[in-house]
Amino acid sequence: MNKQQFLNELRQCLDGEVSPQVIQDNLSYYDQYFREQMASGKSEDEIAAELGNPILTARTIIDAASAEEGSYYEEAIYTEDGEEAPHSQEGFHTEVHSFELKWYHKLLFVLIIVAVVSFIFTITSAILSFAAPILLVVLLIYLIRRLFR
Repeated sequence: MNKQQFLNELRQCLDGEVSPQVIQDNLSYYDQYFREQMASGKSEDEIAAELGNPILTARTIIDAASAEEGSYYEEAIYTEDGEEAPHSQEGFHTEVHSFELKWYHKLLFVLIIVAVVSFIFTITSAILSFAAPILLVVLLIYLIRRLFR
């Protein structure tokens, strides 16, 4: 299979499955890949053989595009002819959410909670350190007045 055959078959497999932009991006990528490999001395047939079946390449692109577009993604394994292989684990699904908490988001959340608790403790301590002597004096005056009544 030469470069043009590979790119034509890839285009046919992607047509109607992904957006025209995704098709163009991938065709440009593989066209550039062929050019770079040919510049290093490989033939079109060798490069196409290394890349493998364009049907499998297309299935990978379609699955990746589906995962990016939708909120639900079913992992699939494909055979050499591009057909979906039977699942070894029936019902195995991976959900992709548009918003996932990364580890650094969780760390930031914990740091914010610690900062807020520290701030509240500091303010409470400052108020108590200022108010405690005043409250103590008021309490002593109250007790002395009560004693001498």
